[in-house]
Amino acid sequence: LIGQHRSTQRYTPKPPEERDAEITEWLRAHAIKYPRCGYKRAWAALLREGWHLARSYVHRLWREAGLKVPYKKKRASATAILRDGTDPLTPTSPGRLTSNSTRAKTSG
Repeated sequence: LIGQHRSTQRYTPKPPEERDAEITEWLRAHAIKYPRCGYKRAWAALLREGWHLARSYVHRLWREAGLKVPYKKKRASATAILRDGTDPLTPTSPGRLTSNSTRAKTSG
């Protein structure tokens, strides 16, 4: 078209924009303020603030910033001992049914 060979035309990558640094800074502040929110909620918050960005773009910046959502701590399992110290699985008197019996059987 122009008279130049196609091998002379090369793609020159653009340097990182200032916008990337500004958004990354915002993502870090958001992650500190809301530690259980990931990149999708951060992206939604950016949309609410007027930034119109693709979710994949925010995800890439989130990963490059090294941000992660901490694992949820496991809750302590419910123990069979009640607060008054009694065990609900143990019959209180002879002839009473246990709470874990599948068939009607008496203990004792």
